[in-house]
Amino acid sequence: MVAILMPLWASYLVKVIAWRSILSDGGIINWALEPLGLSFDAQQNLYVCVGGMGLYRVTRDRQVEKVTDETNRSMFSVIDDSRLKLADDLDIAPDGRIFFSEATVRYEMHEWPTDALEGRGNGRIICYDPRTRETTTVLRNLIFPNGIALASDRQSILFAETWGCSIKRYWFEGPKKGTVEIVIDIAVDLRQPVRARRLELCGSRPVHAPGLWRGRGARPLGWGPRHQV
Repeated sequence: MVAILMPLWASYLVKVIAWRSILSDGGIINWALEPLGLSFDAQQNLYVCVGGMGLYRVTRDRQVEKVTDETNRSMFSVIDDSRLKLADDLDIAPDGRIFFSEATVRYEMHEWPTDALEGRGNGRIICYDPRTRETTTVLRNLIFPNGIALASDRQSILFAETWGCSIKRYWFEGPKKGTVEIVIDIAVDLRQPVRARRLELCGSRPVHAPGLWRGRGARPLGWGPRHQV
């Protein structure tokens, strides 16, 4: 009898421990469905990037609404990359368009270390237009874009490519519309997105970040005159 019941109890205990681990505060579900980037629009609606789910909105009366969880599929992609797997940060343009980064189209949120080992251009920048309710991909083949912020000219955005160790600028309006340039091309802090690095790259604030380098052999940002981007 004991020989029969012991395997059953062992199997039950394994399942209990596994489910407690999955459903705990630090478990896979909490990790995979974690709210990441946050930003308010002009109407004080809170937009949220939720890893594994897409872009969501919390209205002023506390209603949670799904904004989008897919974008246009790449024309020559072997896999269906239309579903959003890892939306991670966002900012809102003056006309209300929402630009947000998706770190990888190949892996789920809990698999990000695999993307780090691969180090390929699996990420993208996506734009959602609330006027037309259309979601389109504006930049592809980015190396784990993780962090996005509206620049001071209000015609471009800054975004971090984590594994690419760079911060780049994309113009969505103005004479340089559709172009990309490198702002910082060497590693700063791979663990945090643009805002958390306190680079002061957005709004009317000047850049003043001692110890951050423009490139090999260049002086650090913050030495000498302050820089405005």
